[in-house]
Amino acid sequence: MRLRRAREISARIRYITPRYSFEVFEVASRRSVGAHTGVIPFSGATYESIYQRLGAQVGDEDARRRTLRNDLTVKASSTWSDWQLSTAPFWTLQTLDFKGETTSLKGVLQRIGLDVSAGRMFSGQQATFTLRSWNDDVVRGSAFDGSPNQAASFTTAKVHLSGSRPLFSYSLSAGPESGRGNSTFGLSASASVDQAPFSAGISFSRSPRFYTMHEAIGFGSVMLRSAFDVNPIFQDASLRAGVRFDLFSIEATGFVQSNSDLLINRLGTDATLAAVEYLPGSSRSTGVSLNIGFRDLSKRGLWARINAVSRSVRTDDTSNAARAWSASMPDFWASAFFGIRALLFSEDLDLNAYIRARYWGEMGGLRLHTPTGLLALPANLDSQVPADWLVDFVVEAGVREATIFVAYENATSGTTMQIGNLIVPDYPLPRQRTRFGVYWPIAN
Repeated sequence: MRLRRAREISARIRYITPRYSFEVFEVASRRSVGAHTGVIPFSGATYESIYQRLGAQVGDEDARRRTLRNDLTVKASSTWSDWQLSTAPFWTLQTLDFKGETTSLKGVLQRIGLDVSAGRMFSGQQATFTLRSWNDDVVRGSAFDGSPNQAASFTTAKVHLSGSRPLFSYSLSAGPESGRGNSTFGLSASASVDQAPFSAGISFSRSPRFYTMHEAIGFGSVMLRSAFDVNPIFQDASLRAGVRFDLFSIEATGFVQSNSDLLINRLGTDATLAAVEYLPGSSRSTGVSLNIGFRDLSKRGLWARINAVSRSVRTDDTSNAARAWSASMPDFWASAFFGIRALLFSEDLDLNAYIRARYWGEMGGLRLHTPTGLLALPANLDSQVPADWLVDFVVEAGVREATIFVAYENATSGTTMQIGNLIVPDYPLPRQRTRFGVYWPIAN
């Protein structure tokens, strides 16, 4: 049985003149994914038996989650007295469909909205005003029957400023944001300085965290809606500094992230049931990221790169749920790359072969809520996901604008070195998997 299927069809018609343009863009997509409740350990065996392929069984094997979506956008653009103007009404129809062993739910959602923008250059600086407004509503379906507050309106209005000089660049975005009765003032700002071999940057952002449809009105009998009238706010600040030479580079970034009035999802004793919980006060995550490179931008020869992140979390709330949320991600994780690059056939072929290794520390982890696809805290808040790692072997070949790749992923899993690994409990990562693909960006 295929666990994942997807197809997408897009079409566009565009008419362009020197002064204005008109465009109709349509995207229709269908995605289906297996929604079983995870691998079941063998009777009388340890939990690690989930890594044995032969005879493995999963809960609710035939469950599936399907999403059908249709997006239609009509865009008109023009130039008036050095101003670039555009308006784009849009319409989205999305069907959420879940079929399990004992539960079958379906809901159809509709979004109707409008995008408006106006921008121009002032003394080498770009200034843009954007307005985006839309309304979400439930059209039909058993998943949302009897749910209150089904319709919701959202609006964001922002002014964007950006500019650059030989050694300095900046960007600023600010404006009100509102949705589902909550409103706040959004802000995003960044600045960077680049004077070889040194570079530095600083950034700050503040934005609301709007409810998802599942959180606001629930999803049938498997997702209990939020009963809290709060206005979650997310803030992020970072400071970066680095130095780069021909053979060596190092960059350090310190960051502080803050969530106020946080809403989290938590599973019930039945893994298909989830509810929204509220963590009063604020939570703060502070940490540092370190990047070290050895010839990592070179086109020929050996190269290497290491990235490591360490962080800690503090919450005002002292409940067990707050403690579990703080520990849901590891305090340390890292990745490392080691490879060789070559230019072949008169530089028509860019070859890059490398080993990619990743490590993550012990964590409480998040569980998968299969009917919605959301991640949630487990019912048992004391459960832990052990530290683990994985190794991939990758070969990339660049031919003009196209990149062909072959990857042998999670190579050590299922061997004497490593019985298996996972990030989300009950769902082992695919082991010794070969992937082949082509990345070919096509400009219009």
